[in-house]
Amino acid sequence: MTPPSPPPPRFHRGRLPGLLELPHLEGATEPPALAQYLLQAGSRLTASSGTVGALGLSHGTVRVAEHPAVDRTCVIGPAQRRAQQQPDAAPSPGIPVLTSGETVALLVDAALRSIVVAGCYNTLLPAALAVSALAHLNPGWIVERAPADRAPGHTSGGDLLIAVLPSPDAGTAPCSPTVLVVTGVARAGADTAEMDRALDALLPIAL
Repeated sequence: MTPPSPPPPRFHRGRLPGLLELPHLEGATEPPALAQYLLQAGSRLTASSGTVGALGLSHGTVRVAEHPAVDRTCVIGPAQRRAQQQPDAAPSPGIPVLTSGETVALLVDAALRSIVVAGCYNTLLPAALAVSALAHLNPGWIVERAPADRAPGHTSGGDLLIAVLPSPDAGTAPCSPTVLVVTGVARAGADTAEMDRALDALLPIAL
């Protein structure tokens, strides 16, 4: 009698999406959580010297390149850059340009389980609380600030990812988290039309 096969190991179901294996990072203004997570997950990052310095990354872990090489699988940059970019002005033919929000969304969808914190109010505290409260589940995270002086970007080998998505107008893409925590859909005010617009922009995250 053939013994049963052992259960498969528990890790991020998609591991690292192929699109994020060889990314080029440029113009980063957000905290270094995403870059830290990608490096720990096995991405072979390149970045301009200015980006490396701004994010406090080590030259030993990131290859400095002022422009993306043809072997890059994507370019990760600010939403404003892509919005201003002309269709024929791509960094290199055939290389997709992603915002940091779109990149986080890809990682969320690659995780077996995920908790996403999004909204127009404070996302720092709910995300940090989730990381701390669920430490026994060995989560990975991409957050603004992690508790106990941990790095804001961390992979764990577990099957849970906790992530903060930027506001939709900063380049966030739809994704399918296991749990979505919404901190707010509009700034305080009497403009119901503004609230409706904010809600319409946020809802696609959970589609």
